[in-house]
Amino acid sequence: HKSELHKHIKQNASHALAIEMEGLGFLTVCRSRPSVKSLLLRGISDLVNDKGEMDGQGSQPYASQNVAAFLFGFIDELETLSPIVELTPDLQLIEIMCKLYPRGLEDQGIWTRAGGNLSLVRLNSTGKGQWAEAIRLLKHGGGGNLTLKSLVIATLEDYPSNNDVELLLSNF
Repeated sequence: HKSELHKHIKQNASHALAIEMEGLGFLTVCRSRPSVKSLLLRGISDLVNDKGEMDGQGSQPYASQNVAAFLFGFIDELETLSPIVELTPDLQLIEIMCKLYPRGLEDQGIWTRAGGNLSLVRLNSTGKGQWAEAIRLLKHGGGGNLTLKSLVIATLEDYPSNNDVELLLSNF
């Protein structure tokens, strides 16, 4: 008797040599903290088939060495002396909204629930483009009944435990 997950993988990913299945929890936590930059790296130590045999041949130490080498190479490429840039509250809001509502203003109905009028903004751009235009509109007072503060309050209703959103509320 095969599990539903096994059937799903066989039907939709039978061509895959390896499938990453443990990072979702980490990425879910990262999404709840959008101001924290995060990176998930995994070393592939075995294939979908013959997992036990591959583990027995020492594939896990080999995979961990590869991912560690990649990580240190990645760190070497980072700008270690770059100045820390303090984002303005409206840029912080754009960044947070893009992570919490990546599809844009219509995602979970946030814009309408917060009192916004979708006809005032272009919806034919990316989620980030929509948020940048919408926040600029609100910053200049063109949001009708919607304000930056009411948008943050509506976001807190969806994400009541999100510290980044709570901190933003004090800025508006």
